[in-house]
Amino acid sequence: MNPDWMSDRIAPPHRRYMRASSVTAAVMQIVSPHIIADHQDRLRDVADDLLRLFLESGAEFIDDSVRAEAGLAPRDGRGWTAVELAAYENRMTMAMLQPLAPVILQRDPKDG
Repeated sequence: MNPDWMSDRIAPPHRRYMRASSVTAAVMQIVSPHIIADHQDRLRDVADDLLRLFLESGAEFIDDSVRAEAGLAPRDGRGWTAVELAAYENRMTMAMLQPLAPVILQRDPKDG
């Protein structure tokens, strides 16, 4: 029995490819209606180029289901986790509590 053949069969799925494919499909659903009917044959080329871009760059969307699967805290409607929002509010509060730098105004003696 060929061990290479077995390792290919039991290897985990190519996660980057699966995510790049789903992002490409989502983009193509938006883009394809805007491509002129005369150029519909180019849709496959566009999809292939996008898939290659996403795959090679490692770009992906981290949506709520991916965050939940990874055990990460959910984001609110504006994209913040409770911890991130608390840290942001803490920074803003600390900034407001800092004393203002003194402002020294000097009058020009010519102005009287």
